[in-house]
Amino acid sequence: MSKDGSDVELMAREVQRRIQKIGRDAGPASIADDLPAVACDLVETDDAFHLTADLPGFEAENIRVAVEPRRITITARPKPTEIAQTDRHAVMVERTAGQLMRTVDLPFAVDERSVETRYVSGVLSVRLAKAAT
Repeated sequence: MSKDGSDVELMAREVQRRIQKIGRDAGPASIADDLPAVACDLVETDDAFHLTADLPGFEAENIRVAVEPRRITITARPKPTEIAQTDRHAVMVERTAGQLMRTVDLPFAVDERSVETRYVSGVLSVRLAKAAT
């Protein structure tokens, strides 16, 4: 350990980073195992939840939204990359080639029949009307 305490500070930052990661993974929004995450925002109004998800590069027909009373799941499949369709050999591939999925647990039930979706410029917007109580 160094005299100035920098090792302790470094360790404390690492512990804090890991705690934050656990909180993100186990919080109200959960990510399906082994699939890349979809970045989402969830906003509540008096009568609805509004979810916004970043899905750049996807075709609208390859995005699925499944709604249950207290949960929404977004699944997206990209088009096959050009590399997979040719005789070229990839040296580096960082773009997503597999399915993306995100499940968000909602604090209140929603009306599964009153879901409005919109996909513009790589951003999915979903309005989920709250269920009548």
